[in-house]
Amino acid sequence: MKLLILLLCKIAKPIIVVFGVVILVSFTLIVNKKRALKSEPETRIAYGPSVVTHDLHNTNCVNCNGARFEHGCFDKWCFGKHILTVHTDAGYTFTGTPYVNCVVDNQGSCAWNNFAGAKDRFIITERDDNRIVATVYAGSRQITIQLACEETKN
Repeated sequence: MKLLILLLCKIAKPIIVVFGVVILVSFTLIVNKKRALKSEPETRIAYGPSVVTHDLHNTNCVNCNGARFEHGCFDKWCFGKHILTVHTDAGYTFTGTPYVNCVVDNQGSCAWNNFAGAKDRFIITERDDNRIVATVYAGSRQITIQLACEETKN
């Protein structure tokens, strides 16, 4: 009987060690797979080409009617019409909300235009996963603007 117990102990120890190693390796693989699945996708901001607006500081609608560019009147002020675009790079898709990025301000004109709050002067006219086109009406002093949007790697 003593011999049988001794023999079982010699056989059981390697089996227990192998079983323990298998469990440890399995646990490590599962944890690493969960970490890989939870990783955040790569995102960045895509910027379109810059556009310089017209200098319309203190230009009301009456003085703007003879303008040689497309324009609109909002709350008695003259605003020049501009088309902004932005494209994704290969392997990326737009995932955010497009916005007007002010590249060069001029005495607070970017804030005065308030593109984010001016739904009648910032209109998305085309949008798909890789291209966005917007019509923007800009007034006040001359500024440089561009269309921007968050993009995510596929």
